[in-house]
Amino acid sequence: KFRRKSYRVELDDDFNFETNYGSKPLKDFHLLSLAMDRGYFGNRLAFDCLEEAGVFKLYRAYTELKINGQSEGLYGLIQRPEDYAIKDLGSPYVLRRSAVDFVIADYKSAKDQTPRKKIRYDKVYETLIDASKNLEGQAQFDFFRTHLDLDAYCTWLALNHWFQNGDYTDELLFYVEPGKEEVQFGIIPWDFDDIFATAPHEDWPRRNAALGDKLLFSSEVSLDRSIANNPLLYTFYLQKMKALLLLFPEEKLRGMFAEIYRDLYPYFKRPAVLEMSQYDRQKKTDLVRLEQQMNESFQFLLKRRADLLKVVE
Repeated sequence: KFRRKSYRVELDDDFNFETNYGSKPLKDFHLLSLAMDRGYFGNRLAFDCLEEAGVFKLYRAYTELKINGQSEGLYGLIQRPEDYAIKDLGSPYVLRRSAVDFVIADYKSAKDQTPRKKIRYDKVYETLIDASKNLEGQAQFDFFRTHLDLDAYCTWLALNHWFQNGDYTDELLFYVEPGKEEVQFGIIPWDFDDIFATAPHEDWPRRNAALGDKLLFSSEVSLDRSIANNPLLYTFYLQKMKALLLLFPEEKLRGMFAEIYRDLYPYFKRPAVLEMSQYDRQKKTDLVRLEQQMNESFQFLLKRRADLLKVVE
């Protein structure tokens, strides 16, 4: 229902992009309208933090989109996550989790993969569902460690809690890590438009009934509930949360906000970009509002970081 649409772009040949994020030849990519992104910096900040934490690294940049010479406003150019998994990492298979627990919403296989291998990968993925519901204690911990990059998954969960991401359950892709004897899934997070939310997607009563005082923001999937309710997994998760938070002391976080501001500044000086922002959730914006929003978010994350570190120390 938004005036500014997001686009999936498919070119005939690779185009070598030269941006503040470096150079990258891309044939297929996304242009995200950022219509839901407060201040246009939320997705970028979350991606930057997760890249710093070693979770994933998608090529991305800000750009002004013009169609037939007409400005469509500020967009986020981003590498397709499935291409990152298959082309950059050499994964044979990648799938996207739906909002209904572990149900597979979509998938993509590398060109040399057979249907039999897909069946095998799907079977392992389905056993993660069973393990999250039917295993306990050390057996559950060991199973997850074998078939899931638990370090990355728990780091992502911790960031969602720190950032208070109100909708992240289905914003995740799983890819088969290449070269592993056992099938193990890595993760590629996606879409951080709902950070700094006041409540999780399922609402507080349902979340609290499932998780109580555990430091996870949402209870929508069984895997996350397993991490909260298995003492071994929860201890591991808190360790990853502490490690994540310690990566971003005040000056580091301040520098990241400053870098994003420098990248956004030229676009906020363009009248056409500001004019198109009236169609976004935040309505028309400007540099004064951007600075205010970024300062509020910086202070929020700084205080929340301090509060969480008191618990996990």
